[in-house]
Parts: sequence; C-alpha cells; structure tokens
Amino acid sequence: MGLTEVQRYVYEHPWELVTAAHWMKYPNARCPQVLSADVLERRVEDGGRVLHTRRLFTGASAVPQKLHWLIPASPAYALEHSVVDTRERRMTLTLQSLSFANILQITETCVYEPHESRTDCTVFTQEWTCEWKVPSYLKKRLDSLSLQRFRASVENGRTAVAEICAELESRWDEAARGMRQLCIPDDATDVRGRFIRHRQYRPDELDAHSRAHNH
Repeated sequence: MGLTEVQRYVYEHPWELVTAAHWMKYPNARCPQVLSADVLERRVEDGGRVLHTRRLFTGASAVPQKLHWLIPASPAYALEHSVVDTRERRMTLTLQSLSFANILQITETCVYEPHESRTDCTVFTQEWTCEWKVPSYLKKRLDSLSLQRFRASVENGRTAVAEICAELESRWDEAARGMRQLCIPDDATDVRGRFIRHRQYRPDELDAHSRAHNH
C-alpha cells in the first residue's frame, strides 16, 4: 500500500495567469532538482479548446547518500501528461515516475481550477502517492524521507509559480503605463485584464512573450 498526501493551495491570482505561469516554471532556481522538461507531444482538440501536452522530466537524484546502496545516484525520469480545458477553466496534470520502477513508484495528480467563490483566485490541488517496493523494516523510514522531500518540493514549486505570476503582472503594468504615456486609450492599455478575460497564451506564445520582454 502506497503513502498518499493531498495538499490544497490558493493562489491570489486568476486561473489564466496561474496556468500561464505553470508553463514558465522551469528552469527555476527554486526547483534545482528539475534539470529539464522536454515536450514529447502537443496537440489541440475540440476546435482549439483543449490542449494536450506530454513532457519528459529529467531530474537530479533526490536520493540521500546513505541510500545510494539501494538506488543509484543517477538522473531520474518522469512522464507528465497535462490537459488544459479553456472552456471549463481546468488544468489537470498527471506525473508518473519512470526510473527505478522495480523499487519505487511515484505518481502525482495536480489540478488548477478557479476558486469556488473568489473569482480572482485559483485553487491548486496536488495528490502525491509514493510506494516503496522494499521489505517492511525499510519501508517506514523510506516513507518518512520521501514525504519530507515532497513537502519541501511542493513549497518551493508554489513559491516559484507565485513569483512568476507577480513578474507577469509587473510586466503588464509596465506595458500599460508605457501605452498610456503614448496617449493610447485606457480601454486598450488594460493588458492584464484583456489577457484574463479573453484568452490563455499557448506555451509557444509564452516563450516568445518572455523572450520579447527580456531583450
């Protein structure tokens, strides 16, 4: 029987902004365990309403040195499948570990959805399951170590997304100020508002948007 942990967190940002920030999360100094996130497949369905993405994650070994006799200190791999439904405003991600499957199996399911009563906030629910395929005298200690690492990783990941949200809002505010200085009408300068009301950037657009503001 695996060990399961469920956590719920509320971002003080709307769903469109938080899910956009998710695509910009890596690489990130707060999440050094993630070495790369490579897109394997991306497709759009239902007339452009639903985006499916499969990514391969390569991570630094999170195994403590004293456990290297059990699991080698080599890169670890995991496969993520995400579904973004822009009409339902729901983003669902499932992550499955690939490495060391004969000893350890880790799965995660994450959901981003609008807060039930606060329209400018987003609820992030994360369910994590870890199953060690080892003798019972080792399992309790390994479960404890794994849970500690998961909780630390969750905290860092949330902080990373929140910081990206704040950075995006700052960029949009700066862009709006610049547009007002050029005497562009107020209804055209609400960069953040138009983003929230009408659309979510595709991942490739986000990359281009980020590069444009970094030059």
